[in-house]
Amino acid sequence: MSRPSPSMPHRTGPPGAVIGLLCLVAGGVGGSLVALGASTRPGVRVPDVIGVTRQDAQHRMRDAGLYRLDERDTAPGRLTTGQSPPAGTTVPPDTPITLFFGR
Repeated sequence: MSRPSPSMPHRTGPPGAVIGLLCLVAGGVGGSLVALGASTRPGVRVPDVIGVTRQDAQHRMRDAGLYRLDERDTAPGRLTTGQSPPAGTTVPPDTPITLFFGR
């Protein structure tokens, strides 16, 4: 009998995160095989841009490798008042980042 070849769909997550699990239980000799799939896609740490100007926030995000920026004005002003996802979060490089400006 041929041994099954485990394969997992391509998924993303922070580097090293478990993104799939495959368990094969074999009868007879040998017991079981457990395969874990880990993300190898590079993650990017979201920088903290609260309190900086719009231009500085854009530069910091791009310097970190984040280019999908959604900018929202919540009040007249030019400083960053919020961001999503929060600073310090590790995300795939193609993650949309929302920046809120006001003050």
